[in-house]
Amino acid sequence: MKGLYISLLGIILWTWVGHLMVIPLWQNPDEPTHFEYLKILMDQETFSLNIQPDLSIQQAIIKSMDRHRYWDYIQMPRPDPLPGSFAEIPFLFVSRTQIGITPPLYYILMAYLLSPVREKSLEAQFYLARGISLCLGLLTLFFSYLTAREVLGDDPKRLLVVLAFIGLLPQFNLVTTSVNPDNLANFLAISATYLLILILKKGVSLIKLALTALCILLGLMTKRTVFMILPLAGVALFLVGWSRLKNRDLWSWAITLYKALNFFLLLVGIYALLTWYFPEAIQTFLNRVVPTVYYSPHLLLELLSRPPAQMKAVSLHLFRSFWYTFGWMKYQLSDPWYRSLQLVSVLALSGLFLFWLRVLRRKVRIETWQVQGLILLLFSCFLALLGAFLDSGGFTVFTQGRYLFPAISAFAILGTFGLYQLVPKKLYGPFTALLILGLLIFNAWAFGAYTVPTFYDFPVRVIDHQPLFTQVAGEIFDGKTVGQTFVAEADGLDGIDVFLATYARTNTQPVLFHLQEGSPQEASPPLDLVTQTFSARRVRDNAYYRFRFPAIAPSKGKSYYFYLESPESRPGNAITAWYQPEDPYKNGSLFLNGAEAKGDLTFKTVYRSSPKAFLESLTQNKPFPLTQPLLYPGLLGLYGLSVLSLGISLKVLFSSKS
Repeated sequence: MKGLYISLLGIILWTWVGHLMVIPLWQNPDEPTHFEYLKILMDQETFSLNIQPDLSIQQAIIKSMDRHRYWDYIQMPRPDPLPGSFAEIPFLFVSRTQIGITPPLYYILMAYLLSPVREKSLEAQFYLARGISLCLGLLTLFFSYLTAREVLGDDPKRLLVVLAFIGLLPQFNLVTTSVNPDNLANFLAISATYLLILILKKGVSLIKLALTALCILLGLMTKRTVFMILPLAGVALFLVGWSRLKNRDLWSWAITLYKALNFFLLLVGIYALLTWYFPEAIQTFLNRVVPTVYYSPHLLLELLSRPPAQMKAVSLHLFRSFWYTFGWMKYQLSDPWYRSLQLVSVLALSGLFLFWLRVLRRKVRIETWQVQGLILLLFSCFLALLGAFLDSGGFTVFTQGRYLFPAISAFAILGTFGLYQLVPKKLYGPFTALLILGLLIFNAWAFGAYTVPTFYDFPVRVIDHQPLFTQVAGEIFDGKTVGQTFVAEADGLDGIDVFLATYARTNTQPVLFHLQEGSPQEASPPLDLVTQTFSARRVRDNAYYRFRFPAIAPSKGKSYYFYLESPESRPGNAITAWYQPEDPYKNGSLFLNGAEAKGDLTFKTVYRSSPKAFLESLTQNKPFPLTQPLLYPGLLGLYGLSVLSLGISLKVLFSSKS
């Protein structure tokens, strides 16, 4: 079993390092504003939390965002000139700074740890910050393992699945390798949960209470998602007291009550101490947590009063973003993946339901504290889910699955425990192997088939594009066409991205895409090389839509013409395309209804890639040693060796029957 642990941890580590290196800068939620906060603290000569947003740092980050194709990845044309502050950037203007909004402990810690590299480049500091976040993720994984070992016992098979679930969950990989206070908050919340499980198992002690209080308060100084641990601690102490009272051990019950009072006195004392040393930080904490608590009943009533369809939409978004959505949540897995994950989740819940039926019928031998531990973990999941909805303002803003990660150990343990209830013990070996293999395939597919192709020139690359837009070309309906001529910059043309709009509505009719060689102004109209039909329902408002087709091998230097039409569309039920009237693209022209017009569509040309082009795109604009092409095949080799070692160990496990 030791070999299995080493192989699995190796896979997890190389997977996380791969995410750290491969995910482009600024492509995880709010990374620009999080980095600005810690950068201001890091650059201070004298430490102070009385700070304001720094426009010079924001502008330096914006220039870095431009170098790392931020606008391409969020499917928005590059602004010219660049924005002067975060307030002007899509996806940042709502939360344009973390200063005075998010509690400061994470930023203080990061600024202190990064202070020795104050003179390094901004990109180097950023990658080092991601590395520190990865270390916090390893601590979270370790305390999740300790929690699972206490609840599940020394059962290596189920413990391995818990580790694999957390370590190979794609969304957790993304958050763990991002510049985000979630990582410190998750570590502190998981540590507090572990201590509460110890209290249930081994009894209340002042040391465990003090450590729990410290984790909670440090967590609240990091992010308000940790607030869920406060009621969770109350439930744990209630369960301990209830078991003492149920056994008529009044003296032990009185001691437990006394220790619980000491626990809350500790909270008040540490809070007062922190207020003395960090008054601005406490004010920030109060500004975020108090309104959340105060308005929670109102938000809960709003939640319960919403239509079922709206509840379903938000729940589905939360579910998907728990498993994997990336690139500012603009990119998702295909629907079959999410449907499969829903099925697995239902099976895990069914297993938990069967277990509780067996407990009620006294068909399962289980210690009282273990029942209490499972109840505590269930309550942890409930609080995380409730907090995720309330933190988003009910339904005003879609919530995010990463807000559930303070309870990631609870979800992993309960999910694993539930699935194993459906399998006979003699099949635990092969079942464990199948679960770990399934998680490994899911993780590798999400990264290799979705993440990497989204951000890098693999298996295609974008060489040329016209990114500007100020006007729309009008509704595309019966008799109207919108098109563009261009010159291919390389061989292997196999796609065109066109920036489309829906007028903020759902359009329903089919749209036709045509690609021809030559120009519509030629004496004999050219024949279609490509003709594609797609539904207007698939078009997102103000976003690129990619048209893929078999690669045209000898395409370099040739002129092409593409256009859109929709004979069945009508005014009010039609899409449009954005264009720039100043004619910025010199190798082609805009065509409206078959006639040349002044301006150019907003579009990109896409070409078949090569391993060399892929490695060049991986190393571009990165600090040393990430600029070394051999580093990436080397990392892939280490990952492959770990997978091979795991496969050999799983083969043995698959054949075992106990």
